[in-house]
Amino acid sequence: MFACLVVSVLTGAVLGMRYGVLSVVPVTLVAWIGLVAFAVSNDLPITTLVAYCVGVALALQSGYLAGITAQYLLVVSRARTMTRPDTTRVPAAEI
Repeated sequence: MFACLVVSVLTGAVLGMRYGVLSVVPVTLVAWIGLVAFAVSNDLPITTLVAYCVGVALALQSGYLAGITAQYLLVVSRARTMTRPDTTRVPAAEI
């Protein structure tokens, strides 16, 4: 379960850095389908399956939030190091 949560957090972080918020919904549904298949193949009780599904959904969302935050911090740090162009006016060529 721990490995599944770690993968979910990292997947959410990648989604947060690259895609919009609606990308989390299909990824969550695919993860749930995989978890249902895992639970059926291992004869897990329904309560355990529900706990896994909730945990994966929360891990994806928290990873998404971490990805958005990381992207914002990267943009802000790059913006501070950029040099501003010279704002003095260059005279136009005389005709």
